[in-house]
Amino acid sequence: MANTAVFLSCDWGTSNFRLRKVAIDNLEVLATHKTNKGIKELYMDYKASSFGDQTKYFLNYLKEQITFLELDQKNKYTVVVSGMATANIGLKELPYGTMPIAQNSNTFVVEKINLTPTITILLTSGLEDQEGVMRGEETQALGLLPILAPYGDGTLLLPGTHSKHLRYKKGIFTSFKSYMTGELFQLLSQQSILSNNVSSTSWDKKMLEIFINGVFIGLDKMLTSQLFSIRSKQLQGKIDKADNFYKLSGMLIGDELSYLKENNSGKVFLASDEPFYTLYAVALQQVLEKETLVLFDKKTLERAFLKGQQQILNTYGQ
Repeated sequence: MANTAVFLSCDWGTSNFRLRKVAIDNLEVLATHKTNKGIKELYMDYKASSFGDQTKYFLNYLKEQITFLELDQKNKYTVVVSGMATANIGLKELPYGTMPIAQNSNTFVVEKINLTPTITILLTSGLEDQEGVMRGEETQALGLLPILAPYGDGTLLLPGTHSKHLRYKKGIFTSFKSYMTGELFQLLSQQSILSNNVSSTSWDKKMLEIFINGVFIGLDKMLTSQLFSIRSKQLQGKIDKADNFYKLSGMLIGDELSYLKENNSGKVFLASDEPFYTLYAVALQQVLEKETLVLFDKKTLERAFLKGQQQILNTYGQ
């Protein structure tokens, strides 16, 4: 018999793997299993093995991880897989779906795979438009649609390695842009000439002033002209390496958000977990009036991801 009470949520990213058993009616998470086998590491394992079929190799891993949820073998289950699993180094490469994202959108590319006689996979690809591509964020955005509905038009920010800014208009996401802020920070702080002048450290309120200073450098479009000051001022003893960590972060985030100084497109929504949530919230408060900014934390974003997968299940799981 089909299990209509729960579905299995799989969030398979580049660096991590997360599997959850979720109640369909209220999205309560009933069980969770996590590993650090994101698609990048698992793909490396596959390439180092003598296993022939890449898709089967990934399916075998997924099947093994599902056993940790201790499912009732008498029932049938559907696994909604989102994230990077449909990249060319993932479970199976799928073409991108197309914008826009609407509540009952059928523009996603979803492939049904029978994993076992009792477990079916809904493998969900990313989306594209003329500006770029995304994988994973589209599921979050789909789940955020009913949450954004009371606020009217605006722009949704989903920070990350490649931050996404999605245009929200008349109840749908019409377009998006990508910003390589997170990756640029990693490259500059770890692999550039600045790497010896930046030291990773946890967030502390004492970092607030130096972070905001960096934000205004970015907002004023002085990022490239001021980047070398990260090195020179540390060498001159005017700033320490830990402070530089947050000054550089502020500069890059400020540059990403600089166009919002001329925002006339409604609300700006931030949905994120830490550490991005605090940093972007502080930065946005330097740009926008309080009534323009709407903040959604980790708990809201995680529920939105599950809500998005629930909608995919309802649309494509028949």
